[in-house]
Amino acid sequence: MESLKKTAKRLSIISIAAFVVIFLAISAYGNSSTEKELKSAKKIPENKQENGAFSVKAGFHIHTGDDVIDNLSYSTYDLIDTAKKMNFDAIALTFHENVLEHEKYERYAEYAADKNILLIRGIEADIEGKDVVILNCPENAEDIKNFEELREYKKQNPQIFVFAPHPFVPDSKSLFQLLEKNIDIFDAIELSIFSNETFNFNEKAEKIAEKYNKQLIATADVHFQGMLNRGYVILNVEEKTPEKIFQRIKSGKIENRLDPLTPEEMFAHKIKFSYIWRAVSSAVLEK
Repeated sequence: MESLKKTAKRLSIISIAAFVVIFLAISAYGNSSTEKELKSAKKIPENKQENGAFSVKAGFHIHTGDDVIDNLSYSTYDLIDTAKKMNFDAIALTFHENVLEHEKYERYAEYAADKNILLIRGIEADIEGKDVVILNCPENAEDIKNFEELREYKKQNPQIFVFAPHPFVPDSKSLFQLLEKNIDIFDAIELSIFSNETFNFNEKAEKIAEKYNKQLIATADVHFQGMLNRGYVILNVEEKTPEKIFQRIKSGKIENRLDPLTPEEMFAHKIKFSYIWRAVSSAVLEK
């Protein structure tokens, strides 16, 4: 009996040690990514005005510490500073199920404008249990619960831009067949960084986009600051406003830049943002 207790104790210690090693490795994934991308960003030239049009570098799928669901460590101010270092001209805040309140958005927008960055307010909405990104929307976009409501909301708010995030990436929140079923609602389809040569989850998204003449847009679905530079769009506009940017995307005259995650990075990201991982890591850290 005493031997069994000692064995159980040793196994418990080994389990905790293994968890700590995995925890540190996955935590380091986000930090090392930020440092690497910030260094590489120095090589990217500033975008300039040419022939009356601005060359705009834009990121359309971003989460920060203001996202109450993701509970990220960096603030929106931090993200804006990083965007400046990486020479972004426009970025969109797309928090889960939450649109940034107007007063807070105005403060962030002013801070971004001082750095010559256009800040677009948006949401990664929960529509029938699936992720849908809505850009340039007021706070009442939080109230949309199904595709019929979204269809009607878009008619009443023609300034918004709707795209399908990671539609075929294996996740319960991905759209899958609901994308094609509701294709009329979407202005664009995301080229996800959660896709690579080994696991090509973008292939079907590309086929759907071609079939229905929808534009593909590369995004980074940012959950670490360093991810920002791994998926973005380059486009030319005469005026740097949400409306002009969306018009340009719909015209198809854009350039997608995508640096997909490796299979190892995909696994680390998936684990780090799984509900099980958060629950277990929180329990261990609270002891």
